[in-house]
Amino acid sequence: GGTRDSGRPSWSRDGKSVLFTRFNVKGNTRSVFLAPLAKGLKPMELFRAGASQMGLTAAWCPVADKVAFLYAGDIWVMDSDGNNIHKVTAGLDLDRETPVGWSQDGTRLYFEPFRREGQKAVKAGAIQYVVLAQIEEIPT
Repeated sequence: GGTRDSGRPSWSRDGKSVLFTRFNVKGNTRSVFLAPLAKGLKPMELFRAGASQMGLTAAWCPVADKVAFLYAGDIWVMDSDGNNIHKVTAGLDLDRETPVGWSQDGTRLYFEPFRREGQKAVKAGAIQYVVLAQIEEIPT
């Protein structure tokens, strides 16, 4: 009760977990959750913020256990266990409806900028990307 899930989940590399955001109506917050698909395991909250500050989507890196998400108008990355949270952009002032995703090799984050105009989010430019300094690959 009191929550609504995102319509854009992101699968883990091994297909055993799903990443999603959840809106908590009562607390007016949005969280990034990791949901293991194994029976009996519960979703784990990785990050929580005010609903107006938190992006609607989170994306799993295709080559490492890293998660990208939008918070306070910028793009952030954290480990898939919620640790090592750090901002990878500065001063973008993106709306929470801005979608974020990874390149296939995990070296870039792309986004389609949206900005807020009154009650609506409107597209604010072409798809852009951020080159990341280094993503640690998980040996296969």
